[in-house]
Amino acid sequence: MTKKKRDNKFEDQNNAKRLRQEEINDTINDESSGESETEIDYEEEHGESEKAELSGSEDNNKDNNEKSFVWNHFEKYTDNKNVTWAKCRHCSYGKYKITGTGSSTGNLNRHLKTHLDKIDPSVQRQAEFMKKFIDGENKDSNTVFSNEIFQEMLAAWIAVDDQSFTVVECPEFHQVIRLCNPNVNLPSADTIRSDILNLYSIYRQDIKNQLQNSPGRLSFTLDGWTSPNNISFLGVTCHYIDKDWKINDILLDFICLKGSHSGENMAIEFSQCVKEFNILSKIIAITADNAANNNTFLKELEEICVQNETNFHHKKNHVRCLAHIINLTTNEILKHVKAGEARDGIMILEDNSEESS
Repeated sequence: MTKKKRDNKFEDQNNAKRLRQEEINDTINDESSGESETEIDYEEEHGESEKAELSGSEDNNKDNNEKSFVWNHFEKYTDNKNVTWAKCRHCSYGKYKITGTGSSTGNLNRHLKTHLDKIDPSVQRQAEFMKKFIDGENKDSNTVFSNEIFQEMLAAWIAVDDQSFTVVECPEFHQVIRLCNPNVNLPSADTIRSDILNLYSIYRQDIKNQLQNSPGRLSFTLDGWTSPNNISFLGVTCHYIDKDWKINDILLDFICLKGSHSGENMAIEFSQCVKEFNILSKIIAITADNAANNNTFLKELEEICVQNETNFHHKKNHVRCLAHIINLTTNEILKHVKAGEARDGIMILEDNSEESS
């Protein structure tokens, strides 16, 4: 689909919504306009009434009124005094006395304008959404919309949802946002990148405070990864139980290693990471797979901890990864399963199947 077609489609959808709402208003206004003075009594719950005079052809008005649009939303009934009333189906306030056979529906139409959401619920939903977005209203706050808050939340969404920075420069994205609020100032991709880095600094400090103030000690899991262009990374995740006995898992860092996944490199980068959070002394256990470089890593980390007067033992504080152990065991078993034996088994099954058929 070309950009021009997408723009035309977007414009057609907006026009369709606008025309739908205009049709509703026109239907109500057309039935209200042209009607002369009415002779319908309106009674509210507090007992007040309003009266108006009715003129026009009784026979024509009777036929037209019975087919009127408003009777989809009003119900006729006769009380014990043989008086006919029109009662609104949507509220208890719209109660009108019908005087004569040719009563017009002017007051009924005017009352129906207060229930546009019942005529077409999409109109009300759209209005509520626009009001919340423009005014920034929600259940917890009456804060008026501001571009600063919008830009901060936009940056958070892009980071959490793994969106590209350049999504804010997409014309279709501009159309969607400006449909909600034409006055929004949309940032550039470079600005979003800067905003995300600022948010990272804020959240990093908050996490640092949480870990330092946690009542117990901390466990860590580490895993290495090499990108397709041979760049080495190390993921560091922290696990702890807070004062409410809730288990928390936080990704502390995704480190780009200077060199390979050697035990020495991993020990240097990991120790630097936990030192920045000031939690080196709170380590209780580290979980990693059974690769040889992890054994070297733990021995190197033990030396670093000794230098920093922190208790850590490369064996006692090492929790081996159970999933990796199962994976190694399964692969070892599969090595001893011969392909020839499997093929023979398949042939036997096929022979039995042919005999039974």
